[in-house]
Amino acid sequence: MSQVPDAKQAFIEIALRLLIEPRGAHNPRAYAIDEWVELAHKFVTAAPVQIAKAALKRIGDYRLFHATEYVDRVLEPTWRSGNKEELFAKVFAPEITRRDAIGWHLRQELGSFPFKELGVRFLVDWVSVDPKNRAHNLADVVGPPVGRPSELHAVLLERFDAEGVGSAFMARFMSGTFVGSAANWTRGKLEHAKQWLSDDRPAVVDWATRVVRSLERDLERELAREEEEPLLN
Repeated sequence: MSQVPDAKQAFIEIALRLLIEPRGAHNPRAYAIDEWVELAHKFVTAAPVQIAKAALKRIGDYRLFHATEYVDRVLEPTWRSGNKEELFAKVFAPEITRRDAIGWHLRQELGSFPFKELGVRFLVDWVSVDPKNRAHNLADVVGPPVGRPSELHAVLLERFDAEGVGSAFMARFMSGTFVGSAANWTRGKLEHAKQWLSDDRPAVVDWATRVVRSLERDLERELAREEEEPLLN
């Protein structure tokens, strides 16, 4: 019986080696994506830092789009089971601040990841160390407000808007696809943005004003274009 713990540890080490060491670098199907996710899910508590790093590497290396399974089955469980500050510092922060195409891709996949659980002070202190390389990219991941802007939204806009925070929120807000009238889609975005004008924080109102003015110009152009289309056919 005394050998059982040793055997279990040996099995864990083998599994982690399979998960973490590169495999199928030129052919991701050499180690099926769904198989990797299922195996990783079983070992997130054994090595959350290593597993999270490996998951992000696979998402980036293989350009996995809409990697919901990786986020839901691997990254969020590592977040829940590990030390959040350690995971952010060792795993997520280096990827968020990447300035290459893979970094951009990973930020899209990490949109709405629960980094807010670290707290406003922690995240703002982190950005303050290197605002030029961190502010815009964190805002890109945090994304725009849905309803009332959070304290994190407000503080990032107040302190780091010069580093592109507002632009990042705007870009995320305007991302997505639609079917039908572009004018109607823009009008919907405009009505959504107008609710932020009543916020009691000046930085939020200033940003919302810029968003509303931009959308009003876009709507005017789309309406003019839709009026001209029948004449061109």
